[in-house]
Amino acid sequence: MSASYILLAVFGLSSLVIVHEAGHYFAARAVGMRVTRFSIGFGPVIVSYRPRHSPTTLQLCAIPFFAYVMISGMSPAEEVDPNDGSLYSNKGVWARIAAIAGGPFANYVAACALVFVVALGLGWPVATTAPAQPQQPTTYERLSVGDAAQIAAVYPWRLTLANLQRMADMVSRRTSEGLTGPVGMSKLIAEQAEQGAFAFAHVLIALSVAMGLFNLLPFPFLDGGRLLFLGCELITRRRVNPQLEAVVHAAGMLLLLGVISLVTLRDLIG
Repeated sequence: MSASYILLAVFGLSSLVIVHEAGHYFAARAVGMRVTRFSIGFGPVIVSYRPRHSPTTLQLCAIPFFAYVMISGMSPAEEVDPNDGSLYSNKGVWARIAAIAGGPFANYVAACALVFVVALGLGWPVATTAPAQPQQPTTYERLSVGDAAQIAAVYPWRLTLANLQRMADMVSRRTSEGLTGPVGMSKLIAEQAEQGAFAFAHVLIALSVAMGLFNLLPFPFLDGGRLLFLGCELITRRRVNPQLEAVVHAAGMLLLLGVISLVTLRDLIG
């Protein structure tokens, strides 16, 4: 596997994470929250820039892998001014739901947009009535705008159902066989990039859907875990203790990091 495909894989996976964080950023800004930082990568900052009249510092770090945004008022350790309407903690529950759901939503929008562009530009696999033959090449057909839009609306949902079925199968069989970490995903993207433009685009579509779905799981630290707390607030009409929620998310983060580390080690050995 050449270095160019590895770099392409890192770029592709990082782009999906950037899209996810951009979803949080634009949703938070749309509901009037102050976002203080949008970082691409981690480690030492290489370059940073804050646009005029903007509260957000945009930065590129030494390891351009993954991304994150910092929304003022999300951390219970911050000093909160009750009169500051731009803080996450001072916003209504629906505004906070929008900010949290913006990330997974952006991944689904990106998947739909990619399907649409691919179906128009590269073509989409078409079903044939002829009997299947060994090594039979896939037939691609460029779709019309209407057909491409229909596929774009339906295909990510089909991928979601397939992912849910695989998750249920993993739980029933008590196996982690289907889990993969950043290293495994990068390998997969690089392998598909070697197969051509359609295979590369398709794996990005599939991973964007998987990323959106994974983040919606009701597990602490994930977006779905935060939405679960917000859902409890909607039902009880009482905000969950911020310190308690922070402890739960911290425990979830440690558990997830442990699982990711083990899966990554398995991917490296494999």
